[in-house]
Amino acid sequence: MNKKLDNGYEDDEQPELMKLFAKPKKTITRSVRQHEHYHPIDGYIESFEQFDELVELLLTVPEGDVVRLYISSGGGRLDVADMVVARICEAQQRGVTVNAELGFTCASAATFIALSCDEIHPSPLTQFTVHPWSSGKPWGFATTHLNDAIYDKKQSDRFMKEVYSGFLSPEEMESVLEFPRDLHYDADEVLERWGNLQAYRQAEFEKMLAEIQAAQEEANKPPAKKTAKKKST
Repeated sequence: MNKKLDNGYEDDEQPELMKLFAKPKKTITRSVRQHEHYHPIDGYIESFEQFDELVELLLTVPEGDVVRLYISSGGGRLDVADMVVARICEAQQRGVTVNAELGFTCASAATFIALSCDEIHPSPLTQFTVHPWSSGKPWGFATTHLNDAIYDKKQSDRFMKEVYSGFLSPEEMESVLEFPRDLHYDADEVLERWGNLQAYRQAEFEKMLAEIQAAQEEANKPPAKKTAKKKST
């Protein structure tokens, strides 16, 4: 007696295609349990202690999990933001995905954190503000102020090029370095520039790989044979 199958066919009536799918598979499927972790970054970025909980999360989150950062901040201290970015990069290297959701304001040092993430999702009303860093010292010798200003300008330019190249066009970068000011972008402009940034980073990555490969090929070349000089009589 034929056995009735779940699909309504009897076992001798299975279509050939279904019999094909019934064959043993070579593909191995591994199920991974993925967790999402939500953490807000709001207010002024002003202390390392402010991010203790986020740092602990980024250091301990398992591979394959997703960390969602909700960023609504006018910026603050770059040294603190730099520490957060370093922990984000370490988590990404372990296989953790870190995404940024932007609130109404994402400015200055907060943009540094946002642009280090794997994905960026602005709200419809996001204002994204980029500018060179600012610093000031209340007292000191005039020559000290001058030397500090020269050094700060050099470091600020280096920071801008490192973080915003690809996001800003070359013309915008040159302009804002020459005439420091705020650059404001809405949600649509952020998404467009995010795509430009990813293309820029991919091109830089491929360029780096090509340079490494060229250096390895050069190092593996057999040494050139030396031709013996004929003695003159």
